[in-house]
Amino acid sequence: MGLVRRGINLDNKKFFEHFKELNYRILISLFIVSIFFTIVYINYRSIYEILTSPLLNAGYSMDELVAFTIYEGFQVKVLNTFFVSIALSLPIIIFIIGYFFKPAFEKLTHKLFILYLIAFISLFYLGIFSAYKTLQKEINEGVIPWTKESVIGLYDKIAEEVNGSFKSFMTKAFHCPTTRGEVIAAGR
Repeated sequence: MGLVRRGINLDNKKFFEHFKELNYRILISLFIVSIFFTIVYINYRSIYEILTSPLLNAGYSMDELVAFTIYEGFQVKVLNTFFVSIALSLPIIIFIIGYFFKPAFEKLTHKLFILYLIAFISLFYLGIFSAYKTLQKEINEGVIPWTKESVIGLYDKIAEEVNGSFKSFMTKAFHCPTTRGEVIAAGR
């Protein structure tokens, strides 16, 4: 009841002051992503080698990794750069946005909050690294087949699954007629 009578007044700030602070933190986060984007874009050749090495190990050649339209090569470069810059800047963004939520944790001390953020970020990247190392080991030992044919087979299985479930998804999620769900089909 007290919050209703006083308006939303948390941590002695009005709602719009919190909203302005959140906007400021989001803008700072976007600025940091743009800095990382620029750095990754400048060093794209080394990033491209890291991204294409699994495909080359699967049996593809560099001749098969081509762009078919004029804009496609640039579009792929920009999208790869964007996703890599998001992944690299994620720890900093979590700290920036995390401090916005700090007042909501009333009983949490500053040191405990920092420990929580560091643990979250560390576990996130540790999970990614351990999954990569596990999959790499299993692929190198032959437990998971990783050839050109097996990758194409996996792609075809995913396409069949999407084609089987996409129509009903469009109907349930967007209330589209079934004929609208047939417009998009996955496949090669």
